[in-house]
Amino acid sequence: MSHAAPSPPPDPDLEHLRLLSIFHYVVGGILALFSCFPILVLQRDSVRRKFAARAAEAR
Repeated sequence: MSHAAPSPPPDPDLEHLRLLSIFHYVVGGILALFSCFPILVLQRDSVRRKFAARAAEAR
């Protein structure tokens, strides 16, 4: 009958580095998402101007 040796406790420094790397990617993704916001606003405004110009021509 063989017993598996107990695993050593995890190193807290390595666990902190692992969590830090995960949060680094999460924050990077959120930053990338919010950095697209000005592009979306400019696109929305250009569409509004186009439709406003067409409405003005129709009058």
